[in-house]
Amino acid sequence: MKKNTTISMLLFAALALFTVPANAAKQVNDTSEINLTVFVPCAAGGAGELVDLSGPLHTLITFSINGNNVSGTAHFQPQGLSGTGETTGDKYQATG
Repeated sequence: MKKNTTISMLLFAALALFTVPANAAKQVNDTSEINLTVFVPCAAGGAGELVDLSGPLHTLITFSINGNNVSGTAHFQPQGLSGTGETTGDKYQATG
């Protein structure tokens, strides 16, 4: 009887080690080159101008699924974008 109880307890403990709640966590961590055009309203003496920017964009997206709950975050960080104004030729730097 004592031997069966000990074996049952060991089996239960071994199974408990492999029983964890369902949790799926995913992460995207990437850096890619981007090109974009933005309008700077205070440039060119207040007339504004379009600026063509290019450079690396760091992207970090995370999310997890627990049961029927989904939660996540998205973070976008330009890292040293630079560009030139189309009207004035002024140089611009953009950082995140």
